[in-house]
Amino acid sequence: YCASAGAAYGPSAVVRGNKRRSAAVVSIASADDGRTLRDEPAVPLVPVLIYVQKLARLVRAYQRKHGRQPELREMLFEYISVEWESEPETVLMLRTAYDLRALVPLVDGVDEAAGLRNVVEEWVLKELAPRSLRVVLTSRPEGVRLPMYLSRFVV
Repeated sequence: YCASAGAAYGPSAVVRGNKRRSAAVVSIASADDGRTLRDEPAVPLVPVLIYVQKLARLVRAYQRKHGRQPELREMLFEYISVEWESEPETVLMLRTAYDLRALVPLVDGVDEAAGLRNVVEEWVLKELAPRSLRVVLTSRPEGVRLPMYLSRFVV
C-alpha cells in the first residue's frame, strides 16, 4: 500500500497522526496484489514504523564505518538494532516477524531520503516487496517515481 498526501497534509501525518488508523490500513492492504487480509489465513502482523530520515543517517554511518553500502537485508536489521538497542527482546521479535513474513514496515517519508532515494526505493522494491511483506509507504506525490510502484503496490 502506498499512501501519499499533499504538502498541506504532510505524509508523515498519514502514519503518525493516528496509530489506530495506521493499523487499520495495515489490516486491509496487501503489498503485492491488493488482496485484502480477509482473503488470506489469519496471521498476527507486527507493524514497525521506519523513518526514512533515520534510515538514511544509518546508511551513511554504515558506509563510513564499512566502506560500502549495506546489503538490502542489512538495512532493515541495522535500523531495528539501533532503534531498539536497549530492548533485545523487541529486536528478536521484529527479526522473527521479518523471517515469518509477518512484519509490516510502515516506511515514512520516502521523499525525505536526503540523496538516498534510489537506495531506499531499491530496498523497498528489491528486498521488502519480493518477500511478500505488506508494506505501507508515505511520500509526497512528487517525492516518488510512481511507475516503479504501480506493478506491486496499490497507489
